[in-house]
Amino acid sequence: MKSKPTYKELEKKLEEIKLSNNLIEKSPVIRFLWKNKKNWPVEYVSENVKRIFGYTTNDFLKGDIIYRKIIHPEDLQRVTKEVIENSKSDKISFEHKPYRIISKKGKIKWVNDITIIRRNKNREITHYEGIIIDITKQKQSEEKLIITRKKVEESEDKYKILLTNTLDTIWTTDLEFNITYISNAIYDFLGYRPEEFIGLHPSIFTNTEGMNKLKNLAKQLFSKYNEGKIVQLKSELRQAKKNGEVIDVEIMANILQNRKKEFIGFQGRSVDITERKKSEKKLRLQNIELIKAKKKAEESNKLKTEFINNMSHEIRTPMNGIIGFSNFLNKSDLTNQERKQYINIIQSSGRQLIRIIDDILEISKLGTRQVKVIEKQICLNNLLLELFAIFEIKAKENKTPLYLKKGRTDKESIIITDEIKLKKILGSLLENALKFTNKGFIELGYNIVNIKNELPLLQIYVKDTGIGIKPENKEMIFVRFSQEEKGLSRKAGGLGLGLSISKENAELLGGKITLKSEKGKGTTFYVTIPYKPVNSKTDNSI
Repeated sequence: MKSKPTYKELEKKLEEIKLSNNLIEKSPVIRFLWKNKKNWPVEYVSENVKRIFGYTTNDFLKGDIIYRKIIHPEDLQRVTKEVIENSKSDKISFEHKPYRIISKKGKIKWVNDITIIRRNKNREITHYEGIIIDITKQKQSEEKLIITRKKVEESEDKYKILLTNTLDTIWTTDLEFNITYISNAIYDFLGYRPEEFIGLHPSIFTNTEGMNKLKNLAKQLFSKYNEGKIVQLKSELRQAKKNGEVIDVEIMANILQNRKKEFIGFQGRSVDITERKKSEKKLRLQNIELIKAKKKAEESNKLKTEFINNMSHEIRTPMNGIIGFSNFLNKSDLTNQERKQYINIIQSSGRQLIRIIDDILEISKLGTRQVKVIEKQICLNNLLLELFAIFEIKAKENKTPLYLKKGRTDKESIIITDEIKLKKILGSLLENALKFTNKGFIELGYNIVNIKNELPLLQIYVKDTGIGIKPENKEMIFVRFSQEEKGLSRKAGGLGLGLSISKENAELLGGKITLKSEKGKGTTFYVTIPYKPVNSKTDNSI
């Protein structure tokens, strides 16, 4: 599992998204976000909408102009039907067939769009988000090509003269796909001169996938021809220029007939759609990032809700103990033993409440970078012995043996580190071990780890034979407010902050926390920090 992004990484990602938005604003691609309500009210539209529709973003956002209202009346029913049919499916996105819109000045323009369906957690559609591309010029070129074909049908020579002067890459092939004619635009398109291209086969400038698409296109055209239909079909593939550069191309093709109406090959038009594909890819990537961000936000909110509910339970438990047993102390017939027992419960509840408050304050300070490392000279053996003495009492109550294993003599264990933070880390790990170990033992110890060509490291461990942790949850337990098993954690107590605080404190000490665990057999936590001995030895290995 990937580690949580840093603040700087989040800032960088935000800047990348802003840059992506700026690129979209300057491109011929319009980005829309409209609600799933009557007439599709627009919630967001990119600034370049005025270039195509003639209306400003405010016209849409204020509701003065509704996107659904500017679709050509002859296309509105079909577009609406496509939205409804795709919304009923499990599709995440869909593409409309080209349709017409009416601009502010009354001009009719052709557009194409890719729409992404947004749903809430109940799978209800809330929004439609997508890009709209102005394909008016493309449609005009297609219409001109059809008109040109009809006009020159009786004279192939005249037809070729007209095609030679067009800005589009127009071509014809024989039945085997060999090029029989290409317009002058091929030079700007793929870098070939027309005479170089004659006789070439598409396999030279496209890959196997591209050839399969062309063959499928030819098969469909031939099938329609046999049915007595002359249609134009399109496909997208990748082609290589003469200099080796690979571009995305849209092929629009139909059959080629001679004067006797015999099928003699194919003819069509090629358009470079590389920039359009890049824009679509950027939008898809951006949407993926938005989906991921939304998912993380939802997970974070869920964890925070669980944390607040758990905190209420954790605070109420010791408070009930303090208030309840304080009332018992007012009884006049209490024995000394009962009074002592009640006082112990009140004091234990008070200490539990203080720990909860300390954890909340600690995680708040860590989150705002208010925690500083204060290093000083300490005796590691004494620190571990102090922790051992504190937790041995509870270990005996639980009938769980607690062992201490020293890795150095007292003199050799004098090191430089932050005593408070190290004690807090190990205390939290020992407390967890006692919570989740019902049989077996717990061991606290340390050793010095030597890695070739690196400075020695101090590795302190807390080993238990408790319930263990599932492999898929080894990273999750270090996330704030997270607990592996909610029911078990509620019985044992805790806010799900202990390991998160320990991990962040270990990182402040220049180290890390790792673990080895097997479900049902136990866990060993390792706290690895830089080893800074005061009394160094010649050989640090053990």
